[in-house]
Formats: sequence, C-alpha cells, structure tokens
Amino acid sequence: MKALVVDDDVVSRMALIDLLSVYGVFDLVEAEDGEAAWAMLDGGLRPVICFCDVRMPRMSGIDLLQKLKTNPALADMPFVLVSSASDRDTVLTAVKLGAIGYILKPLDA
Repeated sequence: MKALVVDDDVVSRMALIDLLSVYGVFDLVEAEDGEAAWAMLDGGLRPVICFCDVRMPRMSGIDLLQKLKTNPALADMPFVLVSSASDRDTVLTAVKLGAIGYILKPLDA
C-alpha cells in the first residue's frame, strides 16, 4: 500500500517518513510540494492515504486537498494535513474540505 508524504521542508518530510516507516505498513512515496504531488496523482499514482503539509510554495496543502476533492478518481482518498499552523481558521478549512486528520508539528511519536 502506497502512502504519499508531501512537505517542502526535507527535514520535516524525512521525520514523518521515519515515523511512518516504523510500522512497516506503507510503501512511502514523497513529494516536495503540492504541485509535485498533484503531478504524481494526475499521472496515475493512487496512494491509500496522503499526509500533507499545509504551507508550501507553488501549491499549498489546502489547495491540493481542494483539487483532490473535485477529482472523482481521487476524492475518496483519505487526506491528513500535517502543519505547525494551529489557528482555528486553518483547521476548520481543512475539516470543511474533507481532511480526515490534522497532525501538529513538531512531530512526536
């Protein structure tokens, strides 16, 4: 089962990959931002879940989530936002758009 990890910060991306790899459940695929992730998904990648940073250049996690939800082939994919942003508006927007989870950075196993 593939899981997509999207974060523009390589240290944060590696930390999440390390945390998820401990469980040995996922074949982890990484993308450096929302635009790179969208290119992979649009090209046929079908992960069982996506873990995505909120604030990224080129395409934010919120923008990627919006694109996914409008694409019938991807709309049901579980999407978890991972961010240091804990303000009410960001979290509410994520929930309204259909995110199934919101993990706060820094990550803690």
